[in-house]
Amino acid sequence: MAVGRRGIERRGIEAVPPQERTVRAAGLFPIWFAANIGVLSFVLGAVLASFGLDLLQAASVDLVATIGSFCLVGVVSVAGARSGLPSLTLSRAAFGRVGNFGPAALNWLSILGWEVVGSVVTAWVIVELVGVSTGVHPSRSLDVVALGASVAVSLGIGVAGYETILRFQRAASVGFGILSVPVTALLLARVHWTADLHAKAASPGAALAAGSIIAAGTGVSWLNLAADYSRYVRRDEPASAICAWVTVAASLPVTVLVLAGYLLAGQVHGLAAAPDPVVSLGHVLPRAMSVPFLVFAAGGMAAETDLACYSSGLALLALGVRARRSRTVALDAGVVAAVGLWTVLRSGRFLAGFESFLECLADPIAAWAGVVVIHTALGARVRRWRGEEALPAHYRARRGVDGVGLASWAGATMLGLATTVTPWYRGPLTMGLMGQGGFGWAIAFVAAAAAAVLGCLPPRGLVALRGASARPGGRLQPRQTE
Repeated sequence: MAVGRRGIERRGIEAVPPQERTVRAAGLFPIWFAANIGVLSFVLGAVLASFGLDLLQAASVDLVATIGSFCLVGVVSVAGARSGLPSLTLSRAAFGRVGNFGPAALNWLSILGWEVVGSVVTAWVIVELVGVSTGVHPSRSLDVVALGASVAVSLGIGVAGYETILRFQRAASVGFGILSVPVTALLLARVHWTADLHAKAASPGAALAAGSIIAAGTGVSWLNLAADYSRYVRRDEPASAICAWVTVAASLPVTVLVLAGYLLAGQVHGLAAAPDPVVSLGHVLPRAMSVPFLVFAAGGMAAETDLACYSSGLALLALGVRARRSRTVALDAGVVAAVGLWTVLRSGRFLAGFESFLECLADPIAAWAGVVVIHTALGARVRRWRGEEALPAHYRARRGVDGVGLASWAGATMLGLATTVTPWYRGPLTMGLMGQGGFGWAIAFVAAAAAAVLGCLPPRGLVALRGASARPGGRLQPRQTE
């Protein structure tokens, strides 16, 4: 691993050479496990309850939506392991170097937005923790200090880079994983099991709509980060192992916490729409457990936000920002601090509309993933993913647009937005069943994948293969187009 002075990762978005890919597939477990021990999963569980699902329906939707969406994260992780490239650089092979700018820009906005949400929620948790521990009353100045502390932690880990992230996530997996057991058990002790066991089943349409929202809030929101954390995985690791470790690691905490949130929804009034769900949950715990719960909440959010901070810096490099990776991470943290400051000073009133904006951004992310997943599944068989030198020539070109990939993404994104409904936005095609939940991202993903297949990506890969000149050892070197 390319590490400079003070242990800071020097590598940017260039392909990781094979000799530096030393992480085993199992090494992805702590990264994704820790990143998903977040208290916002309780809120997703409350969303299941708001659709009127009974316990069996809620458990089934939770498992299928969560595991299914994280399987897609696993597929993108395989592409990162085979190419040694981060997500938004990898997608240049599907869109072209210039064509990749639009998809990468919207993906960066989404990463940045979730980073803001994570930083603000962490700040609120810190303020509550200080109040419970010391009796200090909340204030604007305390909000600002807490936000600064939250951003500083993410900035420090993000600037240090991959190796530091791996160490932090390992510690967080053990520490907060253990702490989550008594916290979740005490929360579930407040549940009125009789009412939940005898609840009436909701309609299949309601279950489908709820599952779409759960998938969008779990695996789909991680799709554009997946390859960033698998590019250091050994190239000889089986694709099935990579996909399995990512899926199991991320799904294990999420499925448990989402189901716990469903059961708690009847005890915590308005949990699905609470402006500060962490504080709402803390109020139902015994006072002796308030501090452990808040520590668990803050740690889980930090283990999620540090990944977003690191990936956002890589996304800026993919957009053409000419700076070292550590500086793009610092630039990103500055934007997060500014937007987060505005949010906390407005007492979080901005957050509801901001989350609706992020739900809309799930459509272009899903469309991006649909094209990249198909391109990976079909195109990789032609090129065998030998790193950057085996990618199509337009990846290396300063000017290049893959019309098929870009049109697939743009058309699917528009179709997804037309079928998306949020508290602040409703697409023109959200009628009947479509108006019940967030189907937009799923429609965008399927449409983009179908368009990519119809666009004959494998023949395009073969054209790139025929236009390449062979090198000793069986590797391929595309013609230089610069």
